Amino acid sequence: MISNFSERQRQPEAEARKAQFKQLPYKINILPDQAFAEGGEFLYAPKESLLFCGQSRNNALGNRLVARWLKIKYWFTVISHGYHLDTVMALVKDRSDRVKAVLVCWDRIKNKRPLAAFLMARKIPAFTVEPVDSIGNGVLGTLAINCLVFAGNYGRRRPVSNAGISRQTIYRFFRRFDPLPD
Repeated sequence: MISNFSERQRQPEAEARKAQFKQLPYKINILPDQAFAEGGEFLYAPKESLLFCGQSRNNALGNRLVARWLKIKYWFTVISHGYHLDTVMALVKDRSDRVKAVLVCWDRIKNKRPLAAFLMARKIPAFTVEPVDSIGNGVLGTLAINCLVFAGNYGRRRPVSNAGISRQTIYRFFRRFDPLPD
């Protein structure tokens, strides 16, 4: 899928990527003009057929189309005070690429109760991240929650200030390497 940016000044990035991908043997899905979707607004768990969709920069149509193209069984739209979903939430996956928990800055989530119920129904524990480790609250946060997650690994540019998260989550499910080099 080629992003369609709601921040129109970023749209040339999508056009450049489209030109690159057309030279490769990939099937490319193109969003209609009225559908907005970009990468940082999605947290994807293919083994569970699970997709968390942000709706700060994306819109409902963009989220629906991406969920359809990925053939997602379970998806949830997270409405937040973040720049992207990945500035307020992160998936914790084990080495087999299964979701074992989520890190969430609840203070920046507008639809907290429905999100908590969705996670509980799927037996996915949620660990609280403070605003300082997210997008912030009045002043820019560290964005430590914005991390690189792939099966069994987790890389962060900055440590999360809540030491309990590292003990409870990071070490329990996978190895960590942090901080990543710039």
